[in-house]
Amino acid sequence: RGGVVAEKPITVVAEQRLDCARPDPNDHNHACAVERRGVFRSMRVGGRDGSGIERFQLHTEADDGELKPVSRSWRQFEFIPRQEGAFIFTQTGSPNLLFSTIPTKGSKTGSMVFLFGSCSAAVNSFAIDASGSVVVAGAQDGSLAVWKISDGKKVGAISGAHEGGVRAVTFLSSTCVVSAGADG
Repeated sequence: RGGVVAEKPITVVAEQRLDCARPDPNDHNHACAVERRGVFRSMRVGGRDGSGIERFQLHTEADDGELKPVSRSWRQFEFIPRQEGAFIFTQTGSPNLLFSTIPTKGSKTGSMVFLFGSCSAAVNSFAIDASGSVVVAGAQDGSLAVWKISDGKKVGAISGAHEGGVRAVTFLSSTCVVSAGADG
């Protein structure tokens, strides 16, 4: 479950280690970055509400309802085009793609975190096509997998695309994926 950690002034960004950052394709005044321990920074510039940063951290919910912060670093995250506040991410060393949302204008909280899909080994790279309809992931075991974003259904997989692991994936179009691996 996502929750607000604290609001911080923009000057605080330089004081923390950031693992990755992405512009929001749905809002040109918005970008996000992830700190080393899995804290997600939502940064907004200009607009009616001014500029600022909000920090969010994932939490697990115990049987007694108590929320405990998850401090695992993130490998990668990508916004989903045409879905305001929605993103997919993977944590370092995990085979899982996870889905969540950050609070959008006028809302106070994001969503729960949902398992979107799983690879056969830890995810090294993933990409979302420009239309926001398909995601492809490449794993450490050299496999590739493709899911539809609308329903999470796996629509394709290749078990031996690369020897030594997939290093990068991208879309040339909604029907053409390119991957790079440790095998060259």
